[in-house]
Amino acid sequence: LAEYAWAHDVTFMILPPALLAAMQPGVTLPPATLLAGTERVAPSLVERWGRGRRMFNAYGPTEATVNSTLGESHPDRLHGASVPIGVADPMTTVHVLDAKLNPTDEGELYLGGPGLARGYLGRPDLTAERFVADPFGTPGARLYRTGDLVRRDENGVLDFLGRVDEQVKIRGYRIEPGEIEAVLLGHDAVAQVTVQAREDRSGEPRLVAYVVPDAERP
Repeated sequence: LAEYAWAHDVTFMILPPALLAAMQPGVTLPPATLLAGTERVAPSLVERWGRGRRMFNAYGPTEATVNSTLGESHPDRLHGASVPIGVADPMTTVHVLDAKLNPTDEGELYLGGPGLARGYLGRPDLTAERFVADPFGTPGARLYRTGDLVRRDENGVLDFLGRVDEQVKIRGYRIEPGEIEAVLLGHDAVAQVTVQAREDRSGEPRLVAYVVPDAERP
C-alpha cells in the first residue's frame, strides 16, 4: 500500500485506524491528506501519522449515512488521551443531551439531518429505542441516539469519551460483549465468563474473554 501511494503520487487517503496501527515501524506514506475513521483514532496514530500532513478524524454511524463529524488532528493539539471527533458536517444536526434530553456539555450524542435512516428493517422495537422525536426540530423530525458519550469544549469541538452502554467497536464492527458471554456460557465446561475490550497496544483493540471453568467437570 505504501509503495503504491508513493508510486502514484497519492494526494488523499482514507484509511482505517486498524490498518494504520498495523503498519510496521519504518513504513512511510507520502505527505497526502489523511482521513482516518470507522473506529476510534488513538493519539499514538496521530503522533505517528499526523506530522507533515493534514490529518482528520472522521466519526459517524451507519444510521446517519454515514459520516457525521470531522475533526482535524495534529500531534500538538490532542486532548489528553483522546482525539477530538470535531464538529458537525454540513446538513448534519448534532446535539449533546442528558438523560432527560436537555442540552449539556457532556452527555450522549444525538444526530439528525436528511441523511438519517428510517430505522431497522423488521425491528420496530429497536427503531423506537434508537430513533426518537427531535425536541428541537420541526414537527416529525427525528434524532438518532448513538449511545456514544461525548464532551463539547468551549470551541464546540466534540471529544469521544466512550459508550453509555457496554457496546464496543472493533475494526469498525459493533459488538455486544454480553452476546459473546452468552455463547461461551453455553459451553458445559464454563461456569462464569466476562468479555472485555482491551488495548494492550495503542490503536489495536481486541476482545478478551476471562473464563472460570466448571469445578465439577474434569
